[in-house]
Amino acid sequence: MASQPACQDIVDRHSLNVLSDTSTNNRGDKKKALASLRRECTEQLETWGDQGVTNLLNDLFDRMAIWATSDIEYIREQVALLYQQMIHHATLSSELLDRVLDLVHQRLSRQHLATAKAAFVEPTEEIRVIWLDIMLHIAPGVINATQVDKALDILQLAIRDTSPDVQKRGGNTLTELAKHHRKEVAFAGERPMRMILDLLHHKHSALRVIGLQCTEQIGLAFPGAIHLLFEHDEAAKRQPIFPLLVYDNALLVRMTLSQVAGSLLINVTPQQRYANLPMLVPILLSCAADDMESISEASSVQMERVASMCADDLDAAGILDANLKHGDRGRLDAGFKHAVHQCYKPLMRQSIREAMELEEQRRLRALGVLATLYQHALEEDIWCEHQDTLDNLFTIYCNGMDDKAVISKLRSVLSVLGQRMPQTIYLHAMIPRFEEEELLHAETMCMGTKGLTITLDMLKALVSGPPRGGDVFHGDVEHVIGTLDKPYFWQLLSEDEELICETARLLKAMVTRHLNQLPLADTIRVRVVWFALVLRAASRIHHSNNPTTTSVRENATVTDLVNQLIGGFTQHVSMVSSVYGHYLPTLLKRICGQPKAHKRPNAWKTSSVELYVLEILVESITGDALENAGVTEQLVELVCYAGLRSTKEHQELGDIAVRKRALRLLSSLFRIDKGVHYLVDYEPEIFEHLLTPGLRSARLPGNSLSAYHVELLGAIAAGIEEDIISIDAIKTLVIPYISDFFSSNEPVLNAAMHLQIYASERLLLDNQRDMAQELLLPLLDTLRETSDEKALHRQRVLIRISDDQKFIDMIHHMNIADLVKGHTRHLLSNAKKENPAYPTLLRLAGDQDMD
Repeated sequence: MASQPACQDIVDRHSLNVLSDTSTNNRGDKKKALASLRRECTEQLETWGDQGVTNLLNDLFDRMAIWATSDIEYIREQVALLYQQMIHHATLSSELLDRVLDLVHQRLSRQHLATAKAAFVEPTEEIRVIWLDIMLHIAPGVINATQVDKALDILQLAIRDTSPDVQKRGGNTLTELAKHHRKEVAFAGERPMRMILDLLHHKHSALRVIGLQCTEQIGLAFPGAIHLLFEHDEAAKRQPIFPLLVYDNALLVRMTLSQVAGSLLINVTPQQRYANLPMLVPILLSCAADDMESISEASSVQMERVASMCADDLDAAGILDANLKHGDRGRLDAGFKHAVHQCYKPLMRQSIREAMELEEQRRLRALGVLATLYQHALEEDIWCEHQDTLDNLFTIYCNGMDDKAVISKLRSVLSVLGQRMPQTIYLHAMIPRFEEEELLHAETMCMGTKGLTITLDMLKALVSGPPRGGDVFHGDVEHVIGTLDKPYFWQLLSEDEELICETARLLKAMVTRHLNQLPLADTIRVRVVWFALVLRAASRIHHSNNPTTTSVRENATVTDLVNQLIGGFTQHVSMVSSVYGHYLPTLLKRICGQPKAHKRPNAWKTSSVELYVLEILVESITGDALENAGVTEQLVELVCYAGLRSTKEHQELGDIAVRKRALRLLSSLFRIDKGVHYLVDYEPEIFEHLLTPGLRSARLPGNSLSAYHVELLGAIAAGIEEDIISIDAIKTLVIPYISDFFSSNEPVLNAAMHLQIYASERLLLDNQRDMAQELLLPLLDTLRETSDEKALHRQRVLIRISDDQKFIDMIHHMNIADLVKGHTRHLLSNAKKENPAYPTLLRLAGDQDMD
């Protein structure tokens, strides 16, 4: 049997009466007496047993309470440790527990002095920590609600203490109290949760973590207090704490927040779950959007557990599909949707607001929440406010267009949204932004092409994901093209290359998505091809209006996107020209069949989209495609009449800039027609409307005509070279005008002399050598002419032409090689070796050894 220590005997043996004096007198005796008592207790506690220690504690309690107020810090510390030592080995009755609680409260309270700031009764924080360690030990043994209230009073003092260590002990003790006495803590109402707010707002992350752990136990004890975590603290002027902790800098705080939010939804009754679900699910979704993968994954796991509980609730209520078993993904999705439905509208609006804030982290987190929200929301919830949703996302895009991370995250949101909404719904919501009157969006001031580019990128993101079953309709692609294929939009395209690229990407994405589900009707295909050509034309107009040092005519990205788009119809990009050829009749009809007069070929201007489209078509098609399409007459008519309207400068020629490009088109047609000769039948019309008016203009003044004449003479030369212009036309319609072009303008002179040579060659091939010599000999005579500057100019041009082997062969066929040698030797006699033409003259003279 354990021996029972006698209180008076212990007091006398250790001379403890000296401790009754709380002053600093007899410091050595007091330390000696207390040290002796501590030593005996340490040695005899096991011998005395629980009851003996309890009796001794009861007997010494009041004496020790006096010793605890000593002015000597060492004495107060040793007394606190003595209390702790004895309480750990004692059996605390309700009465003794009350005495301990009262004592601890007294030691942790502050004394209010009129002339000074409130000071602690126990000034040493290390000693206050010991008293809180005593509280941590006795917390599980608290018996009734009254004692819980006393404990809460103490812990409130601890949490408001200035020492982080005291606050830490206070938080841990409150956690244990709530964990072991949930019913009694619940009787305290909102008070415990309000107490813990100080820890959740604490500057030290370790204390915020403790605060969260405490929040979990208090929330499980009294779920009705959870709303305090989401309300402004008006008294302390503090923001709602849980939404704030989502952005906490400490990883452990965010991780703990996720675990606590999940616990408060899982370990409660269904009624409590759904009461707090609208507040706590947003926390889980926000944590799931955390940029730290560990937190994101942990939060996703918590959310799946919540979804599983919600599915069980639905099952218990008889709402869940009976075929969905535990572990089925469909069952979990149903629970997820049910959970998200409870908070969809407020969370969606809150996330939209946060996504519009200036701080990037908040915007990215909010967009991550929106992506998860749209992924798991009921479709009815999404459709209900889809117009406002897309308008808000447009605003977010406008505000964050310079932030690549924000735009990337926003595209992810739109991709998810596009998979949850029928394509027709979001197209009808977005298409009005392309209307001419909507180019200035009042809310965001995203003007003109910038707002359109954003809309296109948003649409591309919406259609980027896999389509829903039965979600693709022929009318969707047609609706988009019908909206964009308008003159005002063409004009905007030609002003902004980024807009062209985004339009091409959207069209490619929509057509690809459609072809993966359904074949595309032929009527829609031809509209796609036409509008794809418009995009290439707009790119060329943009480059023409914004010339650079390079010779690039159109954006390579646009060309590639268009080729990939059209190549999708044939499964290979290399077959694009065949697609153009297949739809050539319809495309030409679209080019020349506009109801408005100013759209017809004779009224085209240099910036006309139709002219550029025609150029692209002529560059792309082959002679066989032209034959199969049966549109030669229509094509010739377009080229002949292009830009033919009268102008102030040139009544007969028309718009010189357009006519010049028409001649270039004719040259291309001549080359396409090589060996087929479909254009031969249209020679009279070509000369009447295009070539002859140009030949007659040789003597007209004006520098603007020089480039036109070069194209004119080049086109005729191409027609002669490809054997399309007849001998009769050469004799009667071409040769009479050639000499008129022997001007001082070097490019024109060069083109005229080339044409004279081509004509001579053609006559020679037609066995009309005399006429060919008659045409060529005056040209060769320029090798001897030195009478004036014009003659010298022609001479230089002819020397450059003579460097062509084809020319050498021709003069041999005409048997005039000796004549050429004679003329050349005459020039060599006066030429210097430094002359760039010297090597050519040597070769023409046949005197290579003269060097």
